Amino acid sequence: MVIVIGRQYGSGGHLIAEKLSEKLNLPLYDKKIIEETAKVTGLSKEYIKDIESRETHGFFANFDLGLAGNGLAVPLSDQVFIAQSEVIREAAQKPCIIVGRCADYILPNEVALKVYCYGSLDRRIQRVKEEYGVETNDYRAYVKKMDKKRSGYYEYFTGYKWGAVYNFDLLINTDRGLDFAVDTIEHAYQRFCETVEVK
Repeated sequence: MVIVIGRQYGSGGHLIAEKLSEKLNLPLYDKKIIEETAKVTGLSKEYIKDIESRETHGFFANFDLGLAGNGLAVPLSDQVFIAQSEVIREAAQKPCIIVGRCADYILPNEVALKVYCYGSLDRRIQRVKEEYGVETNDYRAYVKKMDKKRSGYYEYFTGYKWGAVYNFDLLINTDRGLDFAVDTIEHAYQRFCETVEVK
């Protein structure tokens, strides 16, 4: 069974995933997805990161088009998403933790406990300053911009609203602390696995 973690920027979702990975002894797929996608597509990791961080996606968002098997031009960002989806499905064949990249949309409910981490803007800004080590003149604008990028990526590729409650099994307010989030997700994951085994 898989834990999927979606998150607002600065909510500590990746840090929570790292703690869970160590505590549950499960492999973590975050940057590793980029590495595997680079191998599959032949594109550089830097280029894939650039595609993920764009504010807009689709045919008119860029002109670096490739050709699909049917001869139609397909935006390279779409091709990367398709390749990433296959990497995620392959990873989910075994218990693991997957962060972001629309994994909640890609994987069926039967195999994935879907978690979304959020927090107040002030606390997220504090974490970005103190724990992420980001330096910027306007932290509020920076965090909002990062949220906008994630929202645009998610909504373009899934057609769903980013962070909507109906996409997830569990929503965690990380203002209560990362250890609280880790313990809560661990308990939910254990119950999730028990439920699946019973079926």
